[in-house]
Amino acid sequence: MRFTELTLHPSVMQGIEEAGFTECTPVQEMTFQKSLAGKDVMVQSQTGTGKTAAFLITIFNLFLSDEKYRNRKALILTPTRELAVQVEQDALVLGKYTGLKTGSFYGGVGYVTQDRLLREDLKIPVTECNINREMLYIADEIFFTGTAAEVTPVASVDKIDVGNGGRGPITEKVQTLLLSILQGRSPDKYGWLTLVNK
Repeated sequence: MRFTELTLHPSVMQGIEEAGFTECTPVQEMTFQKSLAGKDVMVQSQTGTGKTAAFLITIFNLFLSDEKYRNRKALILTPTRELAVQVEQDALVLGKYTGLKTGSFYGGVGYVTQDRLLREDLKIPVTECNINREMLYIADEIFFTGTAAEVTPVASVDKIDVGNGGRGPITEKVQTLLLSILQGRSPDKYGWLTLVNK
């Protein structure tokens, strides 16, 4: 089956064509029959059979074509940093014209750079202190950070919405800058990225 025979969003198709893909692999063809309709699939096949492209194309197409997936996020877990970087590279090629943001996140960077970003660049005060649970209930915004590559908004505490129950403006600023660095649009002056040798 040719990719042109699938009902794909034009922006997704543009990335596929630029990647040089014309024919679906057998695994991709079987996967797309279910996944493009929004059905869950579990696929197991050898390396190099097109699994990564199959799930990336599905994600991009659903996000752009199906209203119920608008403003959603996709989390792709990989067992190694190297594979995370590879998936990100494929996503940047296939999703180049979608307008969707892509980044790979893995550990290895400490908290110091995050604090510097918040204090010096975004002019947001950072204080380390113990707070009681009631203070969490009235917070405008809360987010967790594990490494500099993890900025996870907290939507609720004890089933009580934090702020508007979604990502707040500070979290958005930090996430946007992080993705800009990951995509090479901003310099990594915080030392967030770790070189992965292939």
